[in-house]
Parts: sequence; C-alpha cells; structure tokens
Amino acid sequence: MKPITIKLNGASVKVDLTTIGVCPIDDLPEQLARWKTQAALARHELARVDAEYREFRARETMAVLTTEPKISEWKLKARIEASPDFLVWKQGAAQAAVNVELCEAMAAGYRAAVELADVEVAE
Repeated sequence: MKPITIKLNGASVKVDLTTIGVCPIDDLPEQLARWKTQAALARHELARVDAEYREFRARETMAVLTTEPKISEWKLKARIEASPDFLVWKQGAAQAAVNVELCEAMAAGYRAAVELADVEVAE
C-alpha cells in the first residue's frame, strides 16, 4: 500500500501503514501517542463535517419549504440531493470517515508494536 496524505485540521498528515513499528523501540510510545492524537483529531473533524452537513441540509430544507410548503418528502429529498453542494458535503463526510479509520489503524498498529516490544507507556 502506498502512503496516503490526508488533511486534519488543515494540516497534511502522511499515513503509511507499512511503516508501523519501523522505528527505534524507544520511539514506539511517542508514535503511539502521535497516532492516538491524530485519531482524536480525525474523529473531531468527522463530527464537524457531519454537523456542517446537517446544517446545510436543514437550510436547504427550509428554503424549499418556504416556497413549496406542501412538497412531498421524496421530492424534497430529491431536490436537496440534486444540489451541487450535496455531493461535496457527502464526499467530505466520506473522506473524514476514511481519515478516522486510517489514523485508528496506525494507532492500533503502534499499540501492538508497543505491546510486542514490552515498552512502558504512560497513559
């Protein structure tokens, strides 16, 4: 698997699952802490993107209902999902979910490396 660069809080983060545990033993706890932090940031980003998507959807719903108060639910849903912004929001949410999975995989890998190396970790 090739390294992947993701964005977390506007910063680029390189994720390379093939490098888990490939560092001096003394650096394993630091790497574990780093990836646990990155995973927390990724979860925060996912929550933020989800909240902003929900706000977008509510705003679009209210705009349609203002002009067409008797529109059916399926037509309302179709109108919103046809919006050019809808796909942008859904892609952002999908990428945020992938970022969480990648960072959590890195943290889990370093957790396993720490346990295998029998290194002390302050938690």
